[in-house]
Amino acid sequence: EGNPHLARDAWLAARRCFAFLAPGAGKSLSIALAIVLFPHAAAPPPGCGVPPTAARHLIVFPFCTNINELLDEGLRLEERPCRECRAAAQQADPACCDACRNELHRAAEASSLCSRLGLRRSHVIELARHVYVLPDRFNPRENLRHRRDFEQAWIVLATQDKVARACEAGHIGPADVRALWADEGDYGNNPDERRGSFSWDIIQRTLWASWVNLFSGTCAEWMRDLPEL
Repeated sequence: EGNPHLARDAWLAARRCFAFLAPGAGKSLSIALAIVLFPHAAAPPPGCGVPPTAARHLIVFPFCTNINELLDEGLRLEERPCRECRAAAQQADPACCDACRNELHRAAEASSLCSRLGLRRSHVIELARHVYVLPDRFNPRENLRHRRDFEQAWIVLATQDKVARACEAGHIGPADVRALWADEGDYGNNPDERRGSFSWDIIQRTLWASWVNLFSGTCAEWMRDLPEL
C-alpha cells in the first residue's frame, strides 16, 4: 500500500546483509546451508514496485577455484555412468542401471550436504541435478542449450566477470534471480566505489530485485552498517 517508489527505495536500502566467517570456518558449506534454508516466501509483496523473480540463486565468485570448493560440498556429484546410462542420459531418460545408481547414492551420502548438514540422499541428488555453472560466452538467446540449462537451474554459479558480462548483454535480468550470493563479499561491493562496467556494481544494479548476501572472511569497514545474516 502507499507510494510504490517509497517501498522500492526501502527495499533497495534493506535487501543487503553480510556474514563474516573467519578463514577456515567453512564459508563454502555455510553458503550451501544458507541457500538450502533460504525462505523463498520472504519476497516483497505485490504492488510494492519490486517485480516477482524466479526462485533461483546466483552465486558469484572472484575466481574459478572458489566455484570448485562449493561444488565439492555436494552440489556436484561425481558420476561415472556406464555406456548404456550415458546414452540414456543423452536421450533425457533418467533411468540408470543398479551399479550406476548405487555409485550415485554413495557419492551423495559422502557429500557434506548429506553427512554434515543432514540432507536426505534424494534431496542432495535432486539439488545437484539443478546446479548450473555459467559457461563462457553465455548466450541464452542464440544457444538453446544455454537457455534450457539456465531455465532448469535452481542454483547458478559463475565468476564475477561472467555475470557482469551477462548482465550488460541482457542475458540475465532482474526477474531471473531471487537471491544473489557473493563469495569474498568484501571485494568490489562497496557502493561508494565504482570499479567499471565489469564489476559488482553493474551486477547489483541489474539484479536490483534480488536479495544480496555477502559472505566474507574480511569485514570491511563499509560492511558494518549492513545487517548481519
